[in-house]
Amino acid sequence: MADHVLPAMCRVAVEAACLETARRRLRDEKGLGLRAVEERVESLERTKSYVSLALLGDEQQHARAAVERICPGGWTLIEAFNSGAHTPLPTVGDRKVLVRRTKTLAAAIRSSTGTQSAGGAR
Repeated sequence: MADHVLPAMCRVAVEAACLETARRRLRDEKGLGLRAVEERVESLERTKSYVSLALLGDEQQHARAAVERICPGGWTLIEAFNSGAHTPLPTVGDRKVLVRRTKTLAAAIRSSTGTQSAGGAR
């Protein structure tokens, strides 16, 4: 059971880091009020949208380049969250690596600044 639950929990941890970062950026950098910020984040449905809003300020942009810039291998991890929820992790070691990589990615998202131009042309 943990093999299926752990990837989902890691995905939620990354989404939480994205929400924290997106709220801060929308409020502090874009000057949006609390209501406008919450309307933007409430509309998010996919992890990749969370990441795009957090790193690029636009949930419609593709964030692969921005993720790789702040955390090499991070995009592969994001893509693995969904498949990991359906395919068990074979060993305890794999679970530990997943948790370590998730912590690294979440920390990179939280500490990221000025990556808006990293996602490509608008």
